[in-house]
Amino acid sequence: MRNISSRIKHIFVMVDEITGDENGVNLLHEISKFFRQFTEEYGFNYKIIVADASIVNPDVINQHFSSTVSEPNKIFFRQNFSKNLPLSIENFTFKKKPVTIINSNAYPAKILKITYELFIKSIEFHEELYLQKNKPLKEAVQK
Repeated sequence: MRNISSRIKHIFVMVDEITGDENGVNLLHEISKFFRQFTEEYGFNYKIIVADASIVNPDVINQHFSSTVSEPNKIFFRQNFSKNLPLSIENFTFKKKPVTIINSNAYPAKILKITYELFIKSIEFHEELYLQKNKPLKEAVQK
């Protein structure tokens, strides 16, 4: 990590359609937990970008991301009393951290271009370890 932090200080992680998977919130929490362990010691500045049409305001974010309990796939609907601007920005606090919501309500995604570099770390799958780590989740869901 020391070698990486000498070259890279800013890390952006983007997760798309997080509400479309029952373990999406848990994935988000694990990504955040992973980077938090290196932030202080190595000086990383990490940002997690969540791209999801269902995540549109602080109420939905607080409702959906506060708990890591596995939930079925869902789409959030809320009545919106404000005028839908093509692009809006809203700042608020979530889990004592500043958060920015950027809504692109009318932006044609077919012309949106994002350039990024992909870094993949592969790990060997061990079924016993997998079953052991999923046991608390299975017990929580079966309650």
